[in-house]
Amino acid sequence: MNSMVIEFLGVKGLVSPGEVSFLVNEVARLSQSMRPNPITKEELEYIRSVFSKGDIDKISVKELERVAEIAKR
Repeated sequence: MNSMVIEFLGVKGLVSPGEVSFLVNEVARLSQSMRPNPITKEELEYIRSVFSKGDIDKISVKELERVAEIAKR
């Protein structure tokens, strides 16, 4: 959809053909780098439960490692 708007602006002469090409390529590149949120509802609840403990001393290293593992995906 975004590339269609860019191409329309090119047809109207508001951006040059080179700018259209560049912008369309950038939109495609950015859309490929975006991904849906891979965190499941259960994982989100787990993260919330870990950080809702309030006191950092109550959070175990194992829990923090699991949170980091979830965040890396």
